[in-house]
Amino acid sequence: ILHARWTVRSCREKKILYDFKNGASEERYDLTSEVYEAVRLADGNNSLLKIQQILKFDPMEYFNYLNQLENNLITFNKNKSGERRYFIAPYQGDDFLGRVLIHLTSRCNVSCKHCYMGGIDWGREFSPKEILELISQLEEINCYAVSLTGGEPLALKNIIKTLEEFDKREIKVEVIFTNGTLLTETLVDRIEKIQQIPFFISLDAPVIELHEGFRGKEKMFELVINNFKMLARKGVKIFANSSLPSLVDDKNLIMKFYHLIKELKVYRWRVSRPFPQGNWIENEKQLGISLERELAISDQLFDLWVKDGCPFDLELGHLLR
Repeated sequence: ILHARWTVRSCREKKILYDFKNGASEERYDLTSEVYEAVRLADGNNSLLKIQQILKFDPMEYFNYLNQLENNLITFNKNKSGERRYFIAPYQGDDFLGRVLIHLTSRCNVSCKHCYMGGIDWGREFSPKEILELISQLEEINCYAVSLTGGEPLALKNIIKTLEEFDKREIKVEVIFTNGTLLTETLVDRIEKIQQIPFFISLDAPVIELHEGFRGKEKMFELVINNFKMLARKGVKIFANSSLPSLVDDKNLIMKFYHLIKELKVYRWRVSRPFPQGNWIENEKQLGISLERELAISDQLFDLWVKDGCPFDLELGHLLR
């Protein structure tokens, strides 16, 4: 039987095996059609002999190889256990969406100067019933992973029930994007019992006045920094998301920012320019920097990172958008 943390998805384009309990997207393998069919039959209801008869080949070579990749990925029981797995039917359509970014809500407790949701009428947010219907549709098309954003997704009242439903359907929640102000130890503990979900936390400067000036809310910098540290203590994977406005257009500040990210034990640091919509349309002229300066900052960060032994993942993206 396939390990309870792992499941399979299939469409015409690809077939994958992945750990849906671990939010990081790296824990997945592309499968051939033969391996996919063999794994799908390892549901606790079929004996090895029956699987051989259905497939008309011996799957042991595949199973042994998978167990070399991940310990006890496929287990063998002499007697039938009560455990059973159900794997969703392969998707036969052409419009396959393997990974989906979902804007759960437009509500937010801050007003960031670069927010691409700001100043736009996005209509009403999903009702709890609509969220459940959406998750059911994603399962049907064999979606294997979602990222949750907003607004502020943690402002959603039924966020725990939503995460539980994704988990029930064996859909991996790759990451939750958040401004980091609504995180509490109790909430994090409840979320991490469902899946080991990383948090992508916004941090736009290494000092109070600059971060809070850009985020439009006072007394949040210290709270966010403390929540970075709280997540690190709990062993939760943390991603930091930073924009490149003129607020950090300073070599010494960039150096300070780099060392703060390292101190916070961030797994991945994404540095990018804001999306050209929402609040940024109004604020780009005052706060934006030239492409040449962005490239120079990126070069400085990359040089620091390499000389420092690449202590975390560094993502320098979206500079040309």
